[in-house]
Amino acid sequence: EIGVRLVGSEMCIRDRITGIGEKAFYWCDALSTVNMPTKLDYIGKQAFYACKSLKSISIPTGVKTIDMQTFASCMLLQKVTLPSTVTTIDQGAFQMCLSLSSVNLPADLTEISSYAFYFCDVLNNITIPSKVKSIGGYAFADCASLSKMNIPASTVYIEDNAFIRCGKLASITVASGNTAFCNENGALYTKDMEKLIIYPAKRAGTSFKVSDKTYFIKPYAFYKAENLTSVTLPAKLYSINECAFYGCTGIKTCLLYTSPSPRDGLLS
Repeated sequence: EIGVRLVGSEMCIRDRITGIGEKAFYWCDALSTVNMPTKLDYIGKQAFYACKSLKSISIPTGVKTIDMQTFASCMLLQKVTLPSTVTTIDQGAFQMCLSLSSVNLPADLTEISSYAFYFCDVLNNITIPSKVKSIGGYAFADCASLSKMNIPASTVYIEDNAFIRCGKLASITVASGNTAFCNENGALYTKDMEKLIIYPAKRAGTSFKVSDKTYFIKPYAFYKAENLTSVTLPAKLYSINECAFYGCTGIKTCLLYTSPSPRDGLLS
């Protein structure tokens, strides 16, 4: 394996190399180009962390995991090509890649871990593959340009705050057959509709009625939904979490039904 810090603007890794060690190119500010060998099957944690001149990367077939913070804080990284062999994108793999506009997620991907694409400011279009089972907390948080999101039928776990503060999100779709989540009137709910997870900030329409089945509104659920002027909340509502309506500057009317819920909840 390569396990030392190397400095330079261009790096050609020898063909016989099969692994790149942890922090191998950590904070190599001048590194702009990396040619990876075809036999590569392992890239360690933070291998290219804060390589601030790196603009594109193509991972060879054989690599199965994009490890923790492998490309985090690569500020100029614009394009990433992942091979079909990748099944896991680990914690913070691409967080703070402020120029990342394009990344292909392979068909056999099953896990997108927490903070995977956190604060990828210009990432505006991404398709979640049909085999993804879990999406970690803050995985796509603060992706300010993200306009749409799809939840495949295979996804059974979405950790809290996975999509918070995505101010340009216009639509979230849930594939038919999903047993854990659903889309109702444009918003993402748990399947039983007891929890409203996210309302797309740029969804068309000026009014919204939260489902009568809902007990909980998650943090930042209506973040910067500036089009909304009216919101109706159900009698069963038990909790409105922090910053749920942050930046909803257009709301003029909020109807609150306060009859006792089956859980003897209090609107908070």
